[in-house]
Order: sequence, then C-alpha cells, then structure tokens
Amino acid sequence: MKGEGLEPNVFTYNILLKALCKNGKVDGACKLLVEMSNKGCPPDDVSYTTIISSMCKSGEVDKAKELALRFEPVVPVYNALIHGMCREYRIQEAFDLMNEMVDKGVDPNVISYSTVISCLSDMGNIDLSLAVFGQMFVRGCSPNVHTFTSLIKGYFLRGRLGDALGLWNLMIREGVWPNVVSYNTLIHGLCSNGNMDEAISVWNQMERDFVRPNVTTYSTMINGFAKSGDLISACEVWNKMINCGCRPNVVAYTCMVDVLCQMSMFDQAFDLIDSMIADGCPPTVVTFNNFIKGLCRSGRVEWAMSVLYQMEKYKCLPNIRTYNELLDGLFKVNAFREACGLIREMEEKEAELNLVTYNTIMYGFSFQGMNQQVLQLLGKMLVNGVKPDDITVNITVNAYCKLGKVRTAIRVLDNITAEKEFCADIITHTIVLWGICNWLGTEEAIVYLHEMLKKGIFPNIATWNVLVRGFFSNLGHMGPIRILDDILGTQ
Repeated sequence: MKGEGLEPNVFTYNILLKALCKNGKVDGACKLLVEMSNKGCPPDDVSYTTIISSMCKSGEVDKAKELALRFEPVVPVYNALIHGMCREYRIQEAFDLMNEMVDKGVDPNVISYSTVISCLSDMGNIDLSLAVFGQMFVRGCSPNVHTFTSLIKGYFLRGRLGDALGLWNLMIREGVWPNVVSYNTLIHGLCSNGNMDEAISVWNQMERDFVRPNVTTYSTMINGFAKSGDLISACEVWNKMINCGCRPNVVAYTCMVDVLCQMSMFDQAFDLIDSMIADGCPPTVVTFNNFIKGLCRSGRVEWAMSVLYQMEKYKCLPNIRTYNELLDGLFKVNAFREACGLIREMEEKEAELNLVTYNTIMYGFSFQGMNQQVLQLLGKMLVNGVKPDDITVNITVNAYCKLGKVRTAIRVLDNITAEKEFCADIITHTIVLWGICNWLGTEEAIVYLHEMLKKGIFPNIATWNVLVRGFFSNLGHMGPIRILDDILGTQ
C-alpha cells in the first residue's frame, strides 16, 4: 500500500490486529498499536477491544486491565475484562468492573450480567447468581437464553431440581426460546438426577420445537441410560445418532464403550475403540479405563492387562484409575503375584497413589493374610498425606484383630471416633467382635455387644454369625442361646 502512495487507515489496521490476535501474536498486535499512534492513526474502540479480548482469552487479564486504563473503555471492553476475571474466578474484581461501569454512566448489558451469573453458578453460589439476576430486571436489562441456562445449570449443581424446572418454565413464559445448549443443560441435569422419563420428555419436546440434537445431547442420553441400567435404550440412542448423521465424538464413543462392556459385549467394545482411530477420534484414557473396568469386573483380567500395554500403541498413558481397576481385578481373581508386579511397575513409574489405590492394595494384602504389611502400608499412606476413609479404618481394624492386637484395634477406633473423623458402623463393630471372640473371650464380647446396643447400633446377620460361632466354640451347645436370650431380654 505504501509503495503505491496509500496509507493504511484505522479500518485496515484493525483487520491486521484481528489477524495477529487470532494467531496468538498478541505482542505483535501491541507493537502494531504503538505504530498506529506513531503514524498519526490513533486506535479506536475496536482496536483496543480486539487486543484486550485476546489478552483476556490467553490469561493476561491484568495486562489487559492496564491497557484499558489508556482510554475510556466501552461496553465490549468491559465485557472482555469481566469475562477474563470470571474465567479465573476473580468474581469480586468482576463486580468491581461492573460497579465502575455504572459509576461512569456505562450500563452493563446482558452479556455483562450473563458472564457474572455463569461464573457464580459454576462456583455453586446460586443465591448470589439470583441476586445479580434480580438486579438485571431492576436496571431494565432483559435476560437472554444464556442467562437462564447458566442459572438452570447452577440449580442442578446444587441439587435443586424443582427450582431448575421452575426457572425453565419461567424462561418459556418470558418468551425466551431455548436453544440446543439450554436443552442439553436441562437434559444433563435430569439424567444426572436419574430422571430419565423426564429427560426423554424434554428430548421429545426438543424435536417438536425443531431444535436439532447435537452430539452432546446424544452422549448425555446414552450416559444417562447407562447409569440407570437401561442399556437397550442407550444402544437405541446410539443407533439414532448414527442414522441421523451425527458424528460421534470421544465422549459419545467412550459412553458407548461403557454400555457395551456392561452388556458383556467386549469384542464389540474393542472393535468400537478401533473404529475411533479410523474415524479420526483417538480414544482417551477414560475410554480405555471404561474398557478395562468392564473386563476386570467380569473376571477377564488377562485381557485387561494386555489392554494396558496396548494403550502405548495409541499414545495414551494410563492414569491412577487405570491401575486401580487392574489391581482390584487382579486381587479378585487371586492373581497376587501379578498384582505385586503391577505395584512394582507403578513404583518404577512414580505413579501417585490415591485413597482408592491404598484401600485396594490393603484389602488385597489382608485377603492374603499379610496383615503386618497392611499396617505398614497404612503408615506409608499417612506419611504421603492421604487421608483414610471408612474402608481404610475397617481394613486397619481387621488387620489388628487378625494379628491378635484387639485392644489396639479398639483404642485406634476410639481415638478416631473421638476426633469425629469416623463413625463406626455395624461392619466395624462386627470386625471388633470377631477379634474379641477369638482373642479375649466371650465375656468381653458380651460387654462390647451391650455397649453397641446402648449406642443404638444393632447386630446384623453377620454379627450374629460371629457371636454364635464364638460362643459355641467357648461355651458348648446351649450356652450361646441362653446368653443371647438374656441380652435380647434386657433391651
């Protein structure tokens, strides 16, 4: 242009700025901004908005805010900054920007409000979301479909199904027509709460409203049916998706792999994973985890182990859930040597063990009678900062009891209960009673049973089995019956 005696104007520069930002060259765009001023072509609102939006999207919110101080921001610039703050959950700063807009006589628009409402809903702060929603009406700003969808999502996240449906009905009454995203949000919320009949009803309404389902809609329905155990309906949705020409994505494929595994159709599940590659949709670790989980839970652990090493072919690294499923499967088929080999492999790869891993290994060791190793693993778990849960406590108490350290087991249990970190249930007490009957005698077992009953913890069939066996071995044939009659008679 310059060679032909033509000078670029602000419109030309803005095209260049947009191209640079689109390609991630924000620094180059900033230099061009300086050049514009030096060439006597001052940047306009579009110039600044383009760069500030790009900065916010790339996480440079503070830098964008500094740039905004150079001029009097307009609504699109404020919205870009608010969006940037909300992406980083800096909600107070987003509120400050909205207040600044009002102070400067710049009215926040529906995008400003919807961005903040969406952020608050994602954070689970539905009450504050509703306060902002109410403020919109006060300022004469009508909500759009994105505003309503964000609030509906927030209600579902808080488990407030009735409120979500009520807001959906309000949206319709206000004449705000739902789009595919809002329908997907409603269907996902219903499926997550197990309301499949209502989800089907909404899906049918979606089609009557000529809103075409997308891959997210189909994936959500497949997953919902799978979790509710309706595997036939899940397959029907998959077939409908394919017949409608909707191309599956990795989420849809992964859900369907899980469905096929639940139906014990492992060959078809493996073929589906292969077809993902052919379709240009590589399987993820979640896809493989679903397949491995299905194989392990059906006892096909050798196949599952082979899949672990095939994952490398797909350039997919196993995660801790992969190892957890395999360890659980190996221990359940009594493949103890292979489980120990996998544990060594995890150590070599420096895999970070989580609570499920520790519980799985501890349970496997306990099943093999390796109770001393169970306690050693508990120590390692605590050193690594992994907090035990109810399962860990029960395995630990069982290990102490099997080693004959029943009083230690009771002391550990009392300490944990006193700290209110754990509430012993009938399973825990049954384990302790087994230890008392085997190591301390029936008299102490009776005392412990009385204490249980005082706390309102009543024996189940497993507890009675432990007591009867313990009493028979110590008191002969009629002793247990008399004692149990006495105990029950005092209640």
